[in-house]
Amino acid sequence: MLKALIVTFLSFALFQLAQAASVNIRSPRPNAVYEAGETVEIKWKLADGASVDKVMIALASGPAQALLIDEVIAPSVDAKNGTYKWKIPKNIKPNSQ
Repeated sequence: MLKALIVTFLSFALFQLAQAASVNIRSPRPNAVYEAGETVEIKWKLADGASVDKVMIALASGPAQALLIDEVIAPSVDAKNGTYKWKIPKNIKPNSQ
């Protein structure tokens, strides 16, 4: 029987190029563990009065002060949606930590 690949996400990061401080990531939380093939709901909240139109969603790892983008999940998502569902690819590599 094949075991499902376990993937540990050190951090999911939402990036808004002009006003990154206007986006607050709600989920998933750092160090959350998911299986390849699983669908993850990424949630964020915009700061009151934020004028953000689009966000880029990326898988990132490393310390919060120096995150490294491992993969862009979605390059341009409507920021006002506040949610994005991502199906973790079956061939994603597990985090080494």
